[in-house]
Amino acid sequence: MKNWSKSQSLCVQAAKSRKMENVNRTSKEDRLASATVGKLDKIWRSCSISTKTKVKVYESLVIPVFLYGSECWNLRKREDSKILSTEMGWLRKILGVSRLQKVRNETVRNIQEETIINRIQKRIFTWFGHGSVN
Repeated sequence: MKNWSKSQSLCVQAAKSRKMENVNRTSKEDRLASATVGKLDKIWRSCSISTKTKVKVYESLVIPVFLYGSECWNLRKREDSKILSTEMGWLRKILGVSRLQKVRNETVRNIQEETIINRIQKRIFTWFGHGSVN
């Protein structure tokens, strides 16, 4: 009985360790991508640059930084919601829309074709050889 509980506790510790590694990994990419968004603040605030151009800059500079190594991530619902809220903050910054203006998230998200979570899932399925996912 003692051996079983000891092995069970080792499994629980290993699972917690993997979970923390995953959280730390996604938060690292989150910090790097957030730093990239912050460095591009002059572009986001510029009135002379169109929203379409800002979205292209976002998708070519910020998204790849965040998605680096995402093929190996094992995301849970809590991490999904954190990623989506971070992404929403970035999109709101691009559009110059604050939460105080009471613009719905669906309206803000319309400037982008798909969410980061969908992109991560596509990368994971492609990594495992399942091809394209609809």
